[in-house]
Amino acid sequence: MRGKVVEVTFLVRTRKWTATAALVVGSLAGLAVSTATAQATTYPVLVNPSANISPTPNFLASGECVGTNGRYTCPNPCVSAGVTWPTFDNGPSCGAYVFSAIDNARAQLGEPALVLPSNWYGLSVDQQLFVIADMERVSLGYPAYLGLNSALSSEAQSAATLNQDPGPAAGFAIGESPNGSQGLGGAWSDGSNVLMADFGWMYDDGWGGSAATTFNLDCGSATDPGCWGHREELLGGSPQAGDGVGLGCTTCEMGTGYAVVKGQSSYVDLLELPAGAPPTMTFTWASELPFFAAGLPYVPTPSTPTTTLAPTTTLAPTVTPTTSPVRVTAQPELTVKVLVFNPTTEKIRWSSRAATPLTKLTLVTYRTSACTVQWRVASFAVKRRALSGVVTVSGRADFPTTATYSTRIIATGRGVDDASSCVVLGRS
Repeated sequence: MRGKVVEVTFLVRTRKWTATAALVVGSLAGLAVSTATAQATTYPVLVNPSANISPTPNFLASGECVGTNGRYTCPNPCVSAGVTWPTFDNGPSCGAYVFSAIDNARAQLGEPALVLPSNWYGLSVDQQLFVIADMERVSLGYPAYLGLNSALSSEAQSAATLNQDPGPAAGFAIGESPNGSQGLGGAWSDGSNVLMADFGWMYDDGWGGSAATTFNLDCGSATDPGCWGHREELLGGSPQAGDGVGLGCTTCEMGTGYAVVKGQSSYVDLLELPAGAPPTMTFTWASELPFFAAGLPYVPTPSTPTTTLAPTTTLAPTVTPTTSPVRVTAQPELTVKVLVFNPTTEKIRWSSRAATPLTKLTLVTYRTSACTVQWRVASFAVKRRALSGVVTVSGRADFPTTATYSTRIIATGRGVDDASSCVVLGRS
């Protein structure tokens, strides 16, 4: 018998510094209005989205949760069995769900897909704030911020405990930005994890149509210069929002802070340009680079193919937020066949020729015909040493008819790490 169905969404409030929404973004720190600088001729011009991008999948809504006796299973893995929003959830399931929304937003902007480092879930919250900021910056062609500085982090931590923006850090000599203003910037956000904060800062920082639907507390209208200010500050600055530390800064350092205030998570980023040589750091971008499998925090998109693939070669998924990159085999042992595909259901028959037992299957569905923009991920345990079977994902309007879809299955087990070929599902 089907259990009771419930569904909840975040209630967004626009009161400054406190809110029950997962993505309320605070006001900006360190803004100084300036004219365009020569950096635009050296580094890519910073282009903001033309409008806010709604998260897909929508990590701000639970979806229809099914269950009984006060325990429910929700499509959104960030939501608890009691259909409540966590103060903080750094688990892989919630993280992957939010991260896929980030990459889907980037795909809409024509930006390369990001790849989380393999040690992401072992990093502290402070380190995650730094790493995701540098991932965003480097992926757009700007030099990385060097690392975390203890003086900057002390100021950021103090701001986080007060649910407010940071100020200049004591004991850190600030240099001048290219336009002659103080080289600093910063931002505050709340959210259930660092990736939610990043989504708000980078992809949902503009005017939402009304104050009630605008998460950026400094964006009061469609023409307010504070709109997209967090994105601009954290990426280095722009003529619209002030120069910040500079898009081309090569000596900048960061401070980050995290606190739980009145039952809500509070995140703070602080960027400063040192007046001289970069001071000692507690954590560096250089130390994190080895944890990116390809040596880059994003998937390169060359204009021409760099490798000629044989017809039987299987490509690993472009986005694998919950696992390390899938090994590619020249002759894949995993095959799939589409049984059902419609707006509510994807049903796939799979078969493996693996010599050792499988333990887990992951069905990855993409919102393109070439397995390049991840739409949703579902994992299944393999029981009784099965080498074939059927997997199904379903839900109300899971696959809108506005897109063309594709899919592949990833199999893991003892000594097994394989992916099927990309299979075109077509329109639902």
